[in-house]
Amino acid sequence: MIRDADGVLIAGAAQRYMHLADAQTAKALAARDGLVLAASRGCERAILEMDNLSLFNMLQSEMGERSVMAGLWQEIRELSRIFVAFKLSFVYREGNEAAHVCASLVSEANPNELWLTVFLPRLIRVVETDCNPAVA
Repeated sequence: MIRDADGVLIAGAAQRYMHLADAQTAKALAARDGLVLAASRGCERAILEMDNLSLFNMLQSEMGERSVMAGLWQEIRELSRIFVAFKLSFVYREGNEAAHVCASLVSEANPNELWLTVFLPRLIRVVETDCNPAVA
């Protein structure tokens, strides 16, 4: 999900990844694809939020170049340089509900979704809750 500084939805996407070794690889692919989407929408500043602490730590360190995900690690780091300002942020799973709702909307029959102007009411509600936990 891509939101502006006020938490308003700009765009969103979900992709079904097949035959992956682990959840961390799926999270890394989603992070990469999110940065690609943000860049394609003309975003100049980005905060990449993720709820996988080991991936967060790896992306902040030099450990990634020796990992099995070295290629993705390098791609994410290179994509982050596209933005005028970039920050990596760890959020607990409860604060990242919008991403999990998006992921639940794809299936084998419907492997990818892209929302650019019209958003499902369910997504809007979840994003509002993520941005303002007092709404929940």
